[in-house]
Amino acid sequence: MVAKIEDYKAKCEEMFDLLLEARDALPAISLASARLHNVDLSLGDRIEDCLAPWRVEEAA
Repeated sequence: MVAKIEDYKAKCEEMFDLLLEARDALPAISLASARLHNVDLSLGDRIEDCLAPWRVEEAA
């Protein structure tokens, strides 16, 4: 089944929202829990790098 281009756009928006949610949830993960579950401690930085092209500077 071939998806329509609109379906890809909706899926990208859904994934972007999920990435933002994951980034915002990172502070709730303790260091011990991250180590226990093998969470790479650079995950937050990698998410920020991934989001950089869409960053919008707020007006002062």
